[in-house]
Amino acid sequence: ATCLFCHQSLGANESIEHFPVGRRLAFDAAQGRLWVICSACVRWNLTPLEERWEAIEECERLFRGQRLRAQTDQIGLAKLRDGLTLVRIGEPLRPEFAAWRYGDVFKARFRRRLGWIAGGVAVAGTGMAIGLATGVFTTGLVVLPPAWLGAIAYNYVKLFRDNLRAIHVPREKGRPYTVFRSQIAETDLTPGALPGEWILNFRHALGLEPLTSHAARPALGILMTRVNSVGALGDTTRNAAERIASAGGPESYVSRLAAISHDRAGDYLEKRARFRKYGTVQTDHRIELQLRGTHMGPTNEGALPQLSVEERLALEMAVHEEDERRALEEEIAPLEAAWRDAEEVAAIADSLLTPPETDNFIRRHRSKH
Repeated sequence: ATCLFCHQSLGANESIEHFPVGRRLAFDAAQGRLWVICSACVRWNLTPLEERWEAIEECERLFRGQRLRAQTDQIGLAKLRDGLTLVRIGEPLRPEFAAWRYGDVFKARFRRRLGWIAGGVAVAGTGMAIGLATGVFTTGLVVLPPAWLGAIAYNYVKLFRDNLRAIHVPREKGRPYTVFRSQIAETDLTPGALPGEWILNFRHALGLEPLTSHAARPALGILMTRVNSVGALGDTTRNAAERIASAGGPESYVSRLAAISHDRAGDYLEKRARFRKYGTVQTDHRIELQLRGTHMGPTNEGALPQLSVEERLALEMAVHEEDERRALEEEIAPLEAAWRDAEEVAAIADSLLTPPETDNFIRRHRSKH
C-alpha cells in the first residue's frame, strides 16, 4: 500500500477488484508485469508475481472498453471515469471509439426533439378537437394524423428559430463571428495543400474565410453542435464511432471526409454565382431552377448539413476527440521513458530464483493474452 521508494501511500481504486491498490496502474499482458506508479515520486512499483494475473486481465478489459485513449508504438494511456489511470505496455490496439461518451449527449438532443414534436401533437390535437366540437371542419377536409401535424409544427418552429438564432463563434482577435443557418448550409470542407491537411470553407455574416485544420477545429466543433441538434440513438452513434475507427483515427477521418465533401460540392460556387446573377442555373445548355432547402437556388451537396447523419455525428466526435487526445499524449513521453527503466528492473526481479514450474505458469497465462 506504500511506495517502495518514497514510502508515501499509493492510494486505492475501486475499478480493479483483484488489485484495489494505486491510482495509476501500468501493465504488460505479454510479459506478465503489473506496476503501481507512485503519485508522489512517479516511480514504478513492481507488484508481487502471485497477485498480477487476474488484475492484468481486468486492466486489459477495462482499457479496451475506453473510448478516449492515447497510444504510441509501445505505450497506451487511458483514464477511467473514477479517476484511475491505466498505462498499457505492448503492441497498440486498433483505434476504437466506443460511443458511450457521446451517446448520452446525442440521446438528450433526440429526446428534446421528441419533446417539441409531442408539444406539436398536443397543440394540433387540441385544435382538431375544438374544430370538430364547433363544426369548423367540413366533410371534405382531409385530417392528417396528429403525429404528422406535430412533426410539421416542429419543423416549422425549428426552421423559424434556427433562421433567426445566430451562432457566435469565437476567434483569436476581434469580435466573434456571427453565423446563421443559411451560412452553415454553404459551409463545407476541402483537402489542404499538405498531406492530411484539411480546410473549412467557413461562411459567416461578413463573408467567406477559409480556415486550416488547427484554426478551423474550434469553429467546426461549434458548427457541428448546431448541425447535429436533432441528436441520434445508440445504434447510429455506434455506427458513427466505427467510421472513425475504420478511418484510422479522428484526424484521418476528418481528412477523408474533407475529400468527400469537396467532391460532392462540385461546381457549386459557379452555380451559386450564376444563380445570383441570372436567377437560374444553367447546366449543359439547359436552364434548371433548383428549389431546395429553405431558399431558391443551388444546394451545396458537400455542405455540413448535407452530410449523412452518421457522417455528421462522426465529424463532431472526431473534432472534439482529437483535442482531448492531445492532452493525453503529452503525458505519454515521460511514461515511456520511465517504463523502459522499470522493465529492466522487472525482468531481473522476475527471473531471480524462479523455478521452472513458475516459468511454465507464466507462459500459459501469457498465451491467453
